[in-house]
Amino acid sequence: MRTTEIDLITAEKWDGQSRVFGIGRYIREIFSRYPSYGVKINSINLGQIAPSKIKHFRTYFELPIRAALSVRAKVIHIPSQTLAFLLLLPIFRQKKTVLTVYDIAPFIRKGEISLIKGAIASLNAKGILKADGIVAISDYTKQELISQLGIDSSKIAIAYPAVDHSAYKKRKASPAFKKKYGMNPHLPIVLYVGSEEPRQNLLTLIKALSSLKKKGVHFQFVKVGSPAWPNGREQFITQLKSHGIFDDTKIIGYVDEADLPGIYCAARVFAYPCEYTGFGLPPLEAMACGVPVVTSNASSLPEVVGKAGIMVSPHDAAKFASSISSLLNSKALWKKYSRLGEMQSKKFSWGAGAKQTVALYKRLVLNLPK
Repeated sequence: MRTTEIDLITAEKWDGQSRVFGIGRYIREIFSRYPSYGVKINSINLGQIAPSKIKHFRTYFELPIRAALSVRAKVIHIPSQTLAFLLLLPIFRQKKTVLTVYDIAPFIRKGEISLIKGAIASLNAKGILKADGIVAISDYTKQELISQLGIDSSKIAIAYPAVDHSAYKKRKASPAFKKKYGMNPHLPIVLYVGSEEPRQNLLTLIKALSSLKKKGVHFQFVKVGSPAWPNGREQFITQLKSHGIFDDTKIIGYVDEADLPGIYCAARVFAYPCEYTGFGLPPLEAMACGVPVVTSNASSLPEVVGKAGIMVSPHDAAKFASSISSLLNSKALWKKYSRLGEMQSKKFSWGAGAKQTVALYKRLVLNLPK
């Protein structure tokens, strides 16, 4: 087998470090499978990007120099659009370059971000245009790249995220595990895993749960994940209080990867009202654990969930409420979507994603047909 060598330039935690988040997990799962496909990785880790002004200066002045001095392979892969600006450097024009794009939210939802982040997004958008090949994590993201940024479809390969089915599988959460995270063992849990960014559209879910409480439905709402947004936690708590469900809510921050499958398995229903996402990994994780999903019929989510979950308009709180209520009250419906979700989750494989990415490298280096 002919070996392909790549330089992998990252600024994410992914290689055995603590607190690995979504992008870091994607990078780890895809690239750890490369040796079996004849790919050698030269890892160039520039260090995690932080939001302070000093870190911004370091990121956009020091790190490009470090990256330029470190590259040596014919193919360079930058597995996050947050570093797309590096492709504007002259040295990268002498190489074959691949960029992974998760979504283009920073480029089309600028009203939600600061002026400086908007300027950075514009810089990264220019960098995306310079890539020889692009890995999109969904067909939705691919179509967005084509329609919004004018990328040629022949340059784009799709490498879907997936789940580790040895960890994410249907099982019962123990009382001790629920106690560890403050979950009520006597109430059905409605779970949301994710950030508090505006595009996550949590207010719709809060309104839905508030209406259920007014109708006498008993539940505990469990929210897992860091805010990942300025004042996001404060706004979230204010909304919970104003809609009368703060006392019915358990807010959990970051959960270690080893415990995350157990969090899903403790839930009765997984609710995901997100209005824009490049893939939507939490619904896939929930389905793998046999937890029925109620989610938005927006962006990439129909591609991920298919007919294996209940899909509604992202701003239809009444429909979210009735769908959650149906799953809480009907054992037959719950079993149906639990089974369908498990089957749907098995359609996605990390190995398939790695294979598609490697095929893109070989097309670039060997000029093989698509």
